Amino acid sequence: MSIFPYLAQSMGLQNYASMKHYVFFIALLACALPQLGNSQERLKGEYDPKRQVFKTESGYEITHFRHGLSYYYVGDLYGVIDTTGRIVCRPKYYEVEGYMGDLSRVTMKAEPWELTYGFIDMQGNEVLPPIYDDADDMYYRSMRFAKVLVVGKEGKYGFFDYAGKELAPLKYSSISDMRAGRFLVHKDGMFGYLDRFGKEVIATKYEKANAFAGPMALVGENGKYGFIDTLGTAVIPLKFDFAAEFSGSWAKVKIGDKFGYIDRSGQIVLPCEYTSIGYFQAGRAVINKDNLFGMIDSTGKVVIDVKYERLGNFSKSRAWAKMDGKWGHIDDDGNVTTPLIYESASEFSNNYTGTLLLAAVSIDGKYGKVDLDGNLVIPCEYIGIDYHSNGLAKVKKDVNGIPQFGYVNEAGQLVIPCEYDQAEKFDGKVAKVVKNGKRGCVDEKGMFVAD
Repeated sequence: MSIFPYLAQSMGLQNYASMKHYVFFIALLACALPQLGNSQERLKGEYDPKRQVFKTESGYEITHFRHGLSYYYVGDLYGVIDTTGRIVCRPKYYEVEGYMGDLSRVTMKAEPWELTYGFIDMQGNEVLPPIYDDADDMYYRSMRFAKVLVVGKEGKYGFFDYAGKELAPLKYSSISDMRAGRFLVHKDGMFGYLDRFGKEVIATKYEKANAFAGPMALVGENGKYGFIDTLGTAVIPLKFDFAAEFSGSWAKVKIGDKFGYIDRSGQIVLPCEYTSIGYFQAGRAVINKDNLFGMIDSTGKVVIDVKYERLGNFSKSRAWAKMDGKWGHIDDDGNVTTPLIYESASEFSNNYTGTLLLAAVSIDGKYGKVDLDGNLVIPCEYIGIDYHSNGLAKVKKDVNGIPQFGYVNEAGQLVIPCEYDQAEKFDGKVAKVVKNGKRGCVDEKGMFVAD
């Protein structure tokens, strides 16, 4: 015999059906009580809005409030309170992250060295239970540029919306940030793209693929490269043996073993006839043709003849160059400014006060420095020379077969003799040195003070 009719009669209910409704109500109430308890329980204390700190009666301060909520802990477990002290979520998590987008990532300990992740909302409800091996933290959620929760389990990733609805199943080995409304995904060694709702709008069929940069994405299939739009249509045919992302209006491409440039319509603007092409700096790019180097400008015009054995990028309107085994510098127009007579030449750099531009050069294994006009300001008599700092550069000299350090000024004068066993660059008005085993500092006038 069912117990419900007996209970209905004993409780004065009219019939068995009424009893069933009553029991159902009690069941609902029982389910609601824990959440009701959370909403009514409070920590005693006061919130300071200026400091954004809740101070409990015992003097403990709770900080890190975001959107009116902060984590707090009891023992080793974390929960959430609001600025009134109301317990939004009782302490039960190993970690509770700050809120962003009305959600907080929470962590549980699965094993002593293993963590699982999930998300709770601003009412303390679990939007996603903490069962995932990986989940985006606050920073990565902000970088997705989409309101999705990317999570992973056993090396497979998918994503949910902020209400906990599954959009993309956990079957991808990686999911990139959203660009142009598309997520780049990787599955079974191939790449494709999802939309913001998790639909695979471009099949995972590419061997290589980049995230969208504007309306196009660089992809590779069967060893050929090109660009597709957000619907997967090849707007620049996959016919190149290599392609790089667009930098400005051009992208570097390769046909056979030679490089050139295309524009955004796919037209070749620089023929694929170069062994290598550098990236543009200061409106110039170094080109290599048959192991000789020159430069082109942003229109593809050769502005520095292809005749150098080595050529650097322009810095301070100068570039180092090598011809016939010797090094020097050239200017923007290709004129030689530092004679090509040295064994090496560096880029120009200013000292820390920004008052002079010098570049290191060497002859017979000895180093010095030249100015922008190629004048040898510091003679090539040192086996090592550093950057200038506070007008002085550390130099190293062979003194009777022993390397010794000193300091030279911008005019090339050795103002602090090479008599130190070790030395550092000037930091402020002094430099650390070692002499005969004694450590100390030397000032700009060469006065030594031992530690």
